[in-house]
This record gives sequence, C-alpha cells and structure tokens, in this order.
Amino acid sequence: MRKWILLLVAFLSLGALAACGDDSGTSGDAEKEEVIIGYFPNIDHAPAMVAREKGYYEEALGDNVNIEYRTFPDGGTFMTALKSGEIDAGLVGPEQC
Repeated sequence: MRKWILLLVAFLSLGALAACGDDSGTSGDAEKEEVIIGYFPNIDHAPAMVAREKGYYEEALGDNVNIEYRTFPDGGTFMTALKSGEIDAGLVGPEQC
C-alpha cells in the first residue's frame, strides 16, 4: 500500500512540475495550463481510473490546470505518446510485490 502512495505522490509531483513553464507568451490573462495524463483502461491500472473518477489530479494540481485524459491499448503506443510529447504524464504497469 505504501508503494502506491509513493507512486501517487511522485506522479502528482510530476504533474505539478509539468504545469510549470514559461508564460512569456501570455499577457497576464488567467489562461489555464493543460496537462494530458495517459493510462490503460483495465483493472490492472485501477489507480489511474480511481484518481480520474474521484478528481484527485484536479484537486492536487489546482484550478489553473485543465486535465485531459487519454487511454492507450498497449505499452508501445503509450511510450511513443510520452516520448513525442502527446501526453505529459501517465501510469504504466501494476505494482509487483
């Protein structure tokens, strides 16, 4: 259980850092940052689905961040999306004890 909590804290921290950036292109307006989170929609990846349903990412990142979710059918497409910048963060693989 403690590993899931650590994973969630690390993931949320990563999301918060992804929301940081250079806003030199804005003129002080309250435009929301966008964070795209990817995950696999199956029972092995339930923590991502629960976090989405309960609004944990929105709560942790605040009102100035718009969160979009994308699902992936396999690890290859997920990793390609992560590497190409199509998504900002995600949950990969279940915990193995």
